[in-house]
Amino acid sequence: MPIEELRTLILGLPNLTELMIGTTELLSDVMDVLNNNLNLDICPKLTTLKFYYCKIDPDALDKMLRSREKLPGQPDRANFLRYFEVQGGRWFDQNGNATGGHTDHCSYIKELQDDYPLLAIGFEFNRGHI
Repeated sequence: MPIEELRTLILGLPNLTELMIGTTELLSDVMDVLNNNLNLDICPKLTTLKFYYCKIDPDALDKMLRSREKLPGQPDRANFLRYFEVQGGRWFDQNGNATGGHTDHCSYIKELQDDYPLLAIGFEFNRGHI
């Protein structure tokens, strides 16, 4: 699905709380659409986000997660991302080059878990190629 079609589709779903996206090469574009700092009106009630068999850019992921995190001291509200999961993913940089390995224990995952302690994060990476 082209990114503008995805944007239009989820823009019309303001009460969406769980979103699953699978098998995409354009995950950086998807993360830009889901970035709450760039698109405040996209999925404002999103609490669960899952990616399946996707190429993941760690920088785009970090920006998107940061835009949707619950900061310490903020009151509980429904519009904070509470659960993020990747199954069958691989790390890729902005140029599409594999980076960081494809294991469940790479440094990116540890950094994300340290940076987002209030967010439940699950990773199960693909052992082969996407």
